[in-house]
Amino acid sequence: MAKLNTFGMRLKAALKKTNITYSSPTKLATEFNLRHYGKPVSAQAVRKWLESNSIPSVDKIVTLSSWLGVSAAWLLFGENLGVEETSPESYSDLRSNFLHLTPEAQEVVQELILVLLRRQKVK
Repeated sequence: MAKLNTFGMRLKAALKKTNITYSSPTKLATEFNLRHYGKPVSAQAVRKWLESNSIPSVDKIVTLSSWLGVSAAWLLFGENLGVEETSPESYSDLRSNFLHLTPEAQEVVQELILVLLRRQKVK
């Protein structure tokens, strides 16, 4: 439940970091929908995100993280600083690291991979 309670705070922080005004959920929804390849979101959905009443689906998290320049993990869980630098050495333990994740986190990673693969095929 902590993830839900703080999602809106992280989203607002990422918006502020990129100088994107979130005073209007309608404007924010419009800007998001211009960048998202899936089903558009409503202003009410964005308002729920900002107020930490709901968390977007994985495909929307991917769009948000790409747009705002933060990692999906940071948006969802608050891990790291939101901007991650990856070195080739960090990939060598990818499978081991994945297996150390909780089942919930493994599911998120798998869904993110599927979303990215689908988006890659569309382009």
